[in-house]
Amino acid sequence: MENQDPIPSWFWGHAFKNQPFNELIQPQATWAKVFHEPENMPMGIDVNFFNQSVLMVHSNPYSAITDDNGNWTIADLPQGTWSLRAWHYRMGWLKCYPKGEFTATVTEGTTDLGSVKVSGTDFH
Repeated sequence: MENQDPIPSWFWGHAFKNQPFNELIQPQATWAKVFHEPENMPMGIDVNFFNQSVLMVHSNPYSAITDDNGNWTIADLPQGTWSLRAWHYRMGWLKCYPKGEFTATVTEGTTDLGSVKVSGTDFH
């Protein structure tokens, strides 16, 4: 994590499977922590209550965040059948999939999962 603010800030993470943290990071300083167990961990900054997020700790290096148009890419995903999850910070998991989980088979080249259109009512 990096504190880009001109003042020290407390960064916190409410971990359940990993060690929770509450760390004071000086202006323009960075701080690193290693997590060993996969989990979705709420985290934030005490100075600004609106600066909250969820740190998703995974057991593999594959994840993606959508762009402004809702498109996403996972580069270098090996061929095979993968379990994927669709999740939104405020809305939760997609209702149409148990815990947002669905499977996709990745083949050589580009695998296009097509379009999935969702609205706010599609989330838990």
